[in-house]
Amino acid sequence: MMLKVRSFFNEHIKPCPFWVLGTVIFVVNFVTMPRFFYVGDAQAVRLEAMQLVNHGKWGIGFKDKEKLGELAAVKGQYFFVNEEKKALFCKYGILNSLLFVFPVIAEKWVTGSVGKINGRSVFAHNVFNVFLSVLLAWFLFEIGKLFCVFAWQAAGYVLLAFYSTFLWFYLRAQTMEIFQVLCFSGLFLFFMRFLRGERKKTNLLLSSVFCGGLFLLKFYYGVLFLFIWGFVFFQERRSQSQWHQTAVWSVVPALIVGLFFLWVNTVKFGAAFDFGYAQWNDQGYLHDRFYWAGFFEGVKGFLFSMDRSVFVHFPLALLGLPGLWAFYRKFPRETMFVFSVFLFFLLAI
Repeated sequence: MMLKVRSFFNEHIKPCPFWVLGTVIFVVNFVTMPRFFYVGDAQAVRLEAMQLVNHGKWGIGFKDKEKLGELAAVKGQYFFVNEEKKALFCKYGILNSLLFVFPVIAEKWVTGSVGKINGRSVFAHNVFNVFLSVLLAWFLFEIGKLFCVFAWQAAGYVLLAFYSTFLWFYLRAQTMEIFQVLCFSGLFLFFMRFLRGERKKTNLLLSSVFCGGLFLLKFYYGVLFLFIWGFVFFQERRSQSQWHQTAVWSVVPALIVGLFFLWVNTVKFGAAFDFGYAQWNDQGYLHDRFYWAGFFEGVKGFLFSMDRSVFVHFPLALLGLPGLWAFYRKFPRETMFVFSVFLFFLLAI
């Protein structure tokens, strides 16, 4: 009997092909789609995507301001007011709007028009999120296989991450955080493959592309290029010629993305180094102000708050702490990359 069980495990469970996992996730996420559209940021991004699809431009003219409703009630909260162009521009990273174009186009193709949010709008964005969830599952599955002995362990990690953490909210809400998780996961997957010497130029290029995607989602993620270059230099430092040959596969994508970013800022906000956030005042203070009391309070809340701690939202991280030292001894480069990025964003952002 035990031989039959072991044989079944080795033949069907142990290999755990991704199509099985992907099918399960697609079905579960499809049948649990939300009925309502996420309010706030996502609605602002969708309006800019609609403007791109319907009119081929970003800015929403002052004459159409009433269509924005409460989203335009507070200057700078969701839209940057460009007085020179007499238009409002969504202040969030341009890649958010470009990705939202896909469900907007699908909705318009099916219904013939796209306008106020309705049931078909919600369904289009929900289906888009389902496909993104499957893609994210593949990224996490491949990441898991880098550190797990068996594929079924990687699949188990994906299921736990999806359905026992706050990631479940981002998989369902029609908002932009799922884009960030996708780009972070893609960056980590391909950069870890690069550090292990697998198809180095291709994987470095792909990791840089996803890093550029993060930069176009939120501008401060551009600092991740510095971490990539630092680890590339550390790994390739013994060969100066190889360092230069390798670095170009990350530097060139960064330059292209950076120039595109500055051009978008110039078009939308009137200046290359205006990031679109300076107009929003919160109770008389700039929203992005910094003060030390808030810094320490934020770090405390991020780590130890009963309702906002990273360990509350992602309890798998808490379960992983006891094995952190053993993980470091087995995967030192991977651990140092994760820890350095985590520590920087914890202290600086």
